[in-house]
Amino acid sequence: MFNSRQRDIIPQAISAVKVTTIGCGSIGSNATLIMARIGVEHFELFDQDVVSIENVCPTTFTPSQVGVPKVEALAEQLKVYGAKVRVHKTMYGSQPVKTDVVIVGVDNMEARQQIWTQHKIDWKLWLDGRIGRDQASVFAVVKDGNLIPYLSSLQWETAPLPCGMKATAFICGGIVSGMMGTAVARWLNGLDVPAEMYFQGFTPETPFFSVSKLG
Repeated sequence: MFNSRQRDIIPQAISAVKVTTIGCGSIGSNATLIMARIGVEHFELFDQDVVSIENVCPTTFTPSQVGVPKVEALAEQLKVYGAKVRVHKTMYGSQPVKTDVVIVGVDNMEARQQIWTQHKIDWKLWLDGRIGRDQASVFAVVKDGNLIPYLSSLQWETAPLPCGMKATAFICGGIVSGMMGTAVARWLNGLDVPAEMYFQGFTPETPFFSVSKLG
């Protein structure tokens, strides 16, 4: 009953959804935990890193989890909500995976390109989160939908950022995870899912938010 206040928005079918997260850091940990909080019960996690002290602010991890493999730390948090979790202490390669939702939370374009071109994942909804300083984007692709916006985005060049601008707590913990949760809720309700949702917080007057043409 922990999610009873959202039951008229989130279909009960979400309990049967499986989420596969590739990269369990700033984007992946927050977005994945949101999925558990809206009712997802089945998860598969891929990440080769351990929690470091600088990860604590922008992720869901606590100081007591420093030194723990990220997939194990995130699995511990997911199980609080009764989730069933399978972990891999390695980055996704090209192994077969059957899932419903893919969350890509890696931190560079080369890794995103490699995952997309080499994956052997049977998926239904693909979500790719990107962050930097005050900005966030979520690209969404529905199986058999329009791939062009996402494929085009994989060719973009991104400027390197100083370490202190790579992951902001309110961007990771609220904006990106909220956009991904919205995409899943729309998908489950049979609504169109935006091809891209974009946010920029430090504009001169008010925060800027845009939603692309639906894919």
